[in-house]
Amino acid sequence: MSARNHAYKRVLWLFRRRPLLAEKQELKKIFPSHLLIEYTGKIRDVDHILQLIQEYAADEIVTILPIPIVAELLERKIYPIWIDLRPLRKARKYDWKRDWKDEDRGIVYRFRGFKRVKGIKLIFEKLI
Repeated sequence: MSARNHAYKRVLWLFRRRPLLAEKQELKKIFPSHLLIEYTGKIRDVDHILQLIQEYAADEIVTILPIPIVAELLERKIYPIWIDLRPLRKARKYDWKRDWKDEDRGIVYRFRGFKRVKGIKLIFEKLI
């Protein structure tokens, strides 16, 4: 991604829904001066992501992606910002600013913050 002035960032949102109010507020804290570009379409592969980064001249990407795709981004020295969403226990009250219901799965998730992905470590155990 480009090395632009740190005062202004072009932030590319790569997720299947638009950002929640709490997510927008948190991004404003992280990047006080930024343009948020929302891409909620399907992501095909890493080449598609690289194409979107170039097309939108993005300085940062914010996303949740499958581990193999994140690993390939890391190999290419792209360190995405991860959307930390956790399933909400039913006893908690729904907060429209921080909660999102995945209609496909029927699960409500609460936004917990953002984290930069710097690496992935998988440890395997041989089964046979």
